Amino acid sequence: MIRARAAGCSCCCAACVASVVVQCVRAVAAQLALDLLTVVFLVWRMLAGESRCSAPVPSALAGEGLIV
Repeated sequence: MIRARAAGCSCCCAACVASVVVQCVRAVAAQLALDLLTVVFLVWRMLAGESRCSAPVPSALAGEGLIV
């Protein structure tokens, strides 16, 4: 009978450990996903800023052709 309890306890312990491992893996995956989104956003913002800066300025915005 003691062996049955010990076996039951080890199964419970194994299930508990497996549950904790799954929770840790999910947390790490979520953190990696957030980090990836952050990097993608920063790269996108940098590329969008470069494309805006390299575009020619329209003459009306540059002050040419304005009648004062």
